[in-house]
Order: sequence, then structure tokens, then C-alpha cells
Amino acid sequence: MRKLLRGVCAAVLAFSVAMLLPVRAEASVNHSQSEAVAWANARAGEGWNVDYDGAYGVQCVDLILAYYDYLVGWHTSGNAIDYSGNSLPAGWTRVYSDPRPGDVIVWNRGAQLSTSAIGGNEWADSSYGHIGIVTEVRDGYVVTVETNTYSSRPAAPHNRIISGVACYIRPDFVQVRGCLDASRGENGQIYVRGWAFDGSSPSTSINVHVYVGGSAGSGAPSYAITANKTRDDVNSAYGVSGAHGFEATIVTAQRGTVPIYLYAIAASGNGPNPEFANASVTISSAGDPVGNFEVCEGGPGYYHVKGWGYDPDASSDPISVHVYVDGTYATKFNTNVERADVNSAKGITGSHGFDQTIRTSLVGSHTVELFLINSGAGGGDGALNPSLGKKTINIIEDTQAPTVDSITIVEQTDERVVIDVVATDNYAARIGCMVYAMYGDTPLYSRYVPDAERLDSTTVRYTIALDGLRASCAADSYRCMFYAIDDAGNTSPQYSSSNGWVGCAYRDLNLGFGVCYTMRVGESAARSEIIDTSGLTRPRRIIAATDIVEISDDDVYTAVKEGACWIGYSHSQGYKVVKLIVVPATVDLSGAKVTLPYANAPYTG
Repeated sequence: MRKLLRGVCAAVLAFSVAMLLPVRAEASVNHSQSEAVAWANARAGEGWNVDYDGAYGVQCVDLILAYYDYLVGWHTSGNAIDYSGNSLPAGWTRVYSDPRPGDVIVWNRGAQLSTSAIGGNEWADSSYGHIGIVTEVRDGYVVTVETNTYSSRPAAPHNRIISGVACYIRPDFVQVRGCLDASRGENGQIYVRGWAFDGSSPSTSINVHVYVGGSAGSGAPSYAITANKTRDDVNSAYGVSGAHGFEATIVTAQRGTVPIYLYAIAASGNGPNPEFANASVTISSAGDPVGNFEVCEGGPGYYHVKGWGYDPDASSDPISVHVYVDGTYATKFNTNVERADVNSAKGITGSHGFDQTIRTSLVGSHTVELFLINSGAGGGDGALNPSLGKKTINIIEDTQAPTVDSITIVEQTDERVVIDVVATDNYAARIGCMVYAMYGDTPLYSRYVPDAERLDSTTVRYTIALDGLRASCAADSYRCMFYAIDDAGNTSPQYSSSNGWVGCAYRDLNLGFGVCYTMRVGESAARSEIIDTSGLTRPRRIIAATDIVEISDDDVYTAVKEGACWIGYSHSQGYKVVKLIVVPATVDLSGAKVTLPYANAPYTG
């Protein structure tokens, strides 16, 4: 019993099919044969199941409509059998034997599609026929990709016999193709590099014609070069053999910024000879700057440019490079990187390379163009600042916070502490410092330390004077907290009342405090106690209480000036302040005993 195809191959009413054929489309295929086959196989791999024209569900012609659009951006109409005579895109042909990969295969009404010998037993619909895409030709049968078959509505591969085929539709696949990898103007010259090949003769090295100043037919001069350099990457990507790369320097009398057009010449010499690239280059005179824009990469909040340039009028000097983004001036810098390859090739000395990372708030796709600034008299118009070309980059938003990686106390004396801090970021970060007076793990007050010496791109050195930090004996230590912040406002963790010290980078400083005592104002000092300092936690300094007094701001200033130290806060129980005398850390306190007035229990820092 015959197994009929479903959908339009079996159920579309005849009156629903308008036989109004569109005019022959003036379109050309933008893809190669291998790309077309890969497209069909990809639809099978994903189980493509799309009602492409929005009529009658998924039919066998839906895949063909999508295939036409992929190749030329246009499609015709009709049932499967109608493709044996409906309109074709320009350059396409119908053939009746010798199927090839990429052909559209059209079966007659009721034709047998497969047999059990090749893995199936199906027929085309008796009214509407059937249609698919050839992906492989084997001995006596073909492999196709189809939709809406008896065995599978989604796109799938099938083995098919060819005895009942009405025709094959053959696209004019791109055979001659090429790519311009790089181009630039130099002193009276144009440099070009790329590849080209003819798929109909895949091992033959073909010619490339370069037109300077206008396209073919405009009267512009042309220059022929041969694509005969090894390009394994091209061979691998397109499944060809032979040598298909080109790299050449063209001598021209033209100057200034001019367009160039490149055409790949068919191996047969009879065409087609398609234009595969065009660009603008700036051709300088003998005394004008020359160079090369080698690398342009976007990153999070920055872009990176690399290359070289020099001015023949001042060949040992750096040259200024101006950067334009989307046609607007952005920044400038001088060449400052040694480029032995450039110096050797050009017979010059000096630092003519550049390798710059530039911070930006821009996000998305942008065009970067570099100009070399003429430092000498130049040639031609004497004022040419040639462009090194344009490159398109993608810049993403910088959301990465910098980190403080290490804190090293380099030196600590009674007068100062020197600390080196290392911070890293995906671009660059500034480092800040806050010093907190600490009572246990609680900050009493803080101050910002503004000045630091940058040692390298990631390291800064802080030198912090200690005398001013000892103005409050209420602090049992001091904490130096460091944070990093970048130009995008991302910052490493800092102390806050809500989060405390979680994630913060800091170092505690022992400034030599020993024991501090507090007493109530007006308490009797008649009673004395003996305090043994040998058991104290940090007996570097001993502080002896004398008179208990009320203090004012002026008293604090005088006390600091005279070397005394004050407890500058009060407790809820009414403790006020004790005037204290600081014993220098240089005094030997080993086993010392000090008589103090009656006091509350001492605390150690």
C-alpha cells in the first residue's frame, strides 16, 4: 500500500494555490555550495519545524522557501510540483540529471522516493509531488534534507532514489570569492593582504585586481597581483587545496585618502570576477608619517590599541598618535615602545611602537581610527596627518571591582610607619587609605591619608606620621584600612557601620600603648595600689595617672603639645578624663613597679 505524504503534499486544496508566478528575481547567491549544504544539514540537526509561510502548517515547501531566502533573500510560491516550472532567481538553472549537493530536488506526482534497499519505502503525493534539498550524492541515490515526509514532519535527512525526479534546481553558488585582511597607505604605496580562490578550480592560484581611486569601469588604474601564498586556514575553512593568499605593496602616484576596490578573477578567465572587498587608505608622500594600526580590542570599560608609526623627517623621535572614536577626537599619546622589527625594516632608530590601553565610559560597538601627526615639513601638501585606518570594537560595561591583594609594613618607628599596598583591576585602580583609632574592634574616629607614592602600575607606598595618631589614649591600637577604586566607580570593600570590617583589607598598628586608667571626677586619690607591669600584654609604654581634672579643647591642644596623652571620651557611669603622662618606649620597664592613685580596674590594649 502506498504511503502518502501529509500536509501540502497531501491535503492543500487546489484553489488555495495561486498560480501567479513572480517575475524572475534579480538576485545573486551570497553563499558557497558548502555553506548551502551546511545550512541544510543544520536544519536537520535542529529538527527545524517551521510553518514558514504561515499556511497549512509545516509543509515540504516551507523548507525550500527558507532555503531561497537564505541564498538570495527572495522566494517564489507554489506547491512542490510547481517548482518544476515556476520562476527562478537570476542565474539559477534547471537540470534533469547529474544531481549535485545544494540542488533543490523536485519529484513528480506519485513518484517513488525510496526503497527498502536504502532504508525506506515512500512516495510523493499523487497531486502535489514532493521537494527537498540534496546534501550528498552517492552511488545510485542521493541524501536529502526534507520536511513533512511520511516518517518525519520536522527537517530530517533521507536516502532517496532519483528515478522519479522532475528536475533539479541549481543555484549559482559563489565560486570565486576572497577576503581583504589588511590594507594601509604608505609613502607612495598601498599595502594589501588577504586571500582569494575559485571554487570551480580549487587548487588553482588566481589573480586579484586592485583598483585605486575608483571601481572597475570607472577609469581608475588597476594593479594585478597573484594569490599564491600558503593559507592553511583558508584551505581548512573552505575545503580547498593549493595556495590562495596574497600580500603585496603597490606603487602609485596618487596621494591622500583614496578608495581601493579588489576583484577576484575567475580561473577560467571568463568570469565572473566579483568585487570582494573595498576600503579607504591614506597614501602619504616621501616625508609624511607612516605606520601600521595592528591591534584594536575592546574590554570592560576600555579599549586597547597597538601598532607603530614614525615621521621620516624626524625618524629617531617619537611621534604623536591621535585617537578618534566614532569620528570624534578622544585622546592622544606618543610612541614609546621599542620596535626592533620596524627599525630594522625602515633603517631607523628610536621608539616607534605604541601599546596603549585607554579607559572609556562608552559601551557597545564603536569605530576607532588613529592618525599620525606630522612633525616635519612633510611632502605633497606638507601637512598630511595620515590615518592608520579604522577598526570596529565592542566595549562592555565595567562592573568588576578592583581588589587589594597585599599590604606590607616596610618600616615602623616611633615617628612613622611605611606601608606598601598592591591592588589589581581589569584595567587600573587608584588606592585610598583611611586610618581608624580603634578601641578593641570598634573605630573611635578616622582620618583620610591623602598622599601616596606610586611605585608601579599596581603598587603604592604610604608613609604615615604617628605623632598625630597618639592624640587619644582611648585608642588601644590604630587600624590602617586600604581600598581600591577604578574609573568606573567600582570599589573594593570599605568599613561601614552596617557591614563592619567584612571583606576589608587592613593592618593593625601597635603604637606602644601600655595601660590606661579612668577615674571618676572628684574621687578620692588617697588610696594607692602597686601595679606590676611585668604581666601586662603590651608594656612598651606605662601611663601614670596624676590629677583628675575636667578638660577643654585648649587643654587638649596643650596636652598634646607637651607630650601628655588624654582619654577623650566618657562612660555612661560618669567616668571623665585622667591627665596622663606618657613614658617613652625607650625607657626600660622590665619588672618596673609604679604607684598609682586609687583607680578602677586597668585595661590593656
